[in-house]
Amino acid sequence: MGAADTTTPSRPSPNRPETLEVPAQDLSVGADLSAAEPFGRLLWLEADRRGVTQANAVVVIGDGADWIWRLAAEHFPAATQMVDWDHARQCLWNAAYAISGQTELAPHWAKPARDARWHARLTPVLATLDTPRSKAEPVQQALTDFTTNQPRMPSDQYRARGLPIGSGSIQSGGKHVIAQRLNLAGMRCPLRGSPCPEGYPLPRGVRPGEPCPVGHPVASTGTLGQPPQGLRPGTAPQGEAR
Repeated sequence: MGAADTTTPSRPSPNRPETLEVPAQDLSVGADLSAAEPFGRLLWLEADRRGVTQANAVVVIGDGADWIWRLAAEHFPAATQMVDWDHARQCLWNAAYAISGQTELAPHWAKPARDARWHARLTPVLATLDTPRSKAEPVQQALTDFTTNQPRMPSDQYRARGLPIGSGSIQSGGKHVIAQRLNLAGMRCPLRGSPCPEGYPLPRGVRPGEPCPVGHPVASTGTLGQPPQGLRPGTAPQGEAR
């Protein structure tokens, strides 16, 4: 699953004026049951349609998985690669509960580590993860993520540039576009090789009940494949593209 949006310069949050927010606009979301490589090409086509080659800056936000960075390097080589803030924060909390033995002591470990991560001080974070309980799976996962993705975690620099640091757009799309559609009556997506249900958009030459030769898209926004409002194909939106 992937999302593309255009962001405007950061501004004070209306609910919390002491913090800054980076509004996302013209969101398009898509998901596909395919391997990473063809999915990467689909994302590139959508980004190209949105004018990514003319954007002032391009940001790729991911959860730290290596395949995401491979696609980013292939299709968006000049983009700023960034680990999603919410993913990193949750990773620290999972490690905290493993280190504390699922006790009320977890916040005493997690909050200082989270604050250090917020200010891009990763050395103390890695040091606190190296504990007698470091063999626990959540701790090992945190150590791996924070070690291999250090260059993608300078949150202070990203905020100074007014860049988004979280993947709220794709989380919202997953909840309201993908999950909501799949939970409606009759909304089922055939996997590759499974029988194509009657009434589902079928590949050319395939009849209902025959095995699907390809994996079908799960769902997409109604705007996917259409230019953002007020723009024509080939024109670039103002601000940041993601």
